[in-house]
Amino acid sequence: MKFLFSCLRSAILSLFGLMFLLIGVFVFHDAVTLLQARNWPMVAAHLDRCTAQLRYSKNDASWQMTADFSYGAGLAQHFEDIWSPDDSPTYTRSQVDLMSASEASALIKRFCDRQVAATLRVSPSDATRARRSEAVDNGDWKGDLGGGVVCVLMGVGLGALAWSLLRGKPKVAATTRGNTRVREPAPRTRASRK
Repeated sequence: MKFLFSCLRSAILSLFGLMFLLIGVFVFHDAVTLLQARNWPMVAAHLDRCTAQLRYSKNDASWQMTADFSYGAGLAQHFEDIWSPDDSPTYTRSQVDLMSASEASALIKRFCDRQVAATLRVSPSDATRARRSEAVDNGDWKGDLGGGVVCVLMGVGLGALAWSLLRGKPKVAATTRGNTRVREPAPRTRASRK
């Protein structure tokens, strides 16, 4: 039963480790794409949809944008991106509760109006590969690179922990302590009794 529990625990840790590794690879790929996009030409884009919602962390909350763009000949290509604006206010939980609907709507309108004139960087060899020009110019690849490193390290660490738990703790070989033979006194003879 103990071995079964150890296997189950290792399997769960391995699953989380694999998940973090996959996330790290995906974030690394996005960082490399943003680096490549610095050499891609700018293309005019049409904003199809723009929304914003509060993203909550442990202690605060900030705005997260979601936007859909059309670009290319006949606006046939589509690109969707999710990001947090650099000038997004950060709120405490109590500030979020006190925020009015009109204040939230005004912020969302300001964020979305800025995307109406947004341009995209589009790969000349593959029109389906595009990135927001703002993200490319702001060097967002640095944040993606750091996040990718953290995710990969966490994945490797969880995998190593799962493997060590599956193997179990090394058993210390038992040593036999030698017994010292005590020399018993010789029995007394009749001559010595006299």
